[in-house]
Amino acid sequence: MADFQRVTRHGARTDDELVANPRLDIYYEDLITDRRGVLRAVGGFLGLATLPRYGDGLPPPRRSRRELIANYEALRAGIAGLVEAGQGRPFWLEFCAEAAGG
Repeated sequence: MADFQRVTRHGARTDDELVANPRLDIYYEDLITDRRGVLRAVGGFLGLATLPRYGDGLPPPRRSRRELIANYEALRAGIAGLVEAGQGRPFWLEFCAEAAGG
């Protein structure tokens, strides 16, 4: 109990010292039950613009395999070689067909 009282007194002193500064109180319960709302409040407090998210009706950006895979050309060449040698699986053929265009 003494520790709780000490922490409470310290918090009150800190509040008194910072009273002239802008402040946003965030409560754990609010963060758990309304994370988006709390994050919007934090962004507003910091003066940040709100941007739409993918989950808010925007589709995720489409990126080609070439952009997503660091060794794309080597991987594509290796898969194509296996497919040409008759060692490829059907889904490998599909990957190579898509890869040829992207």
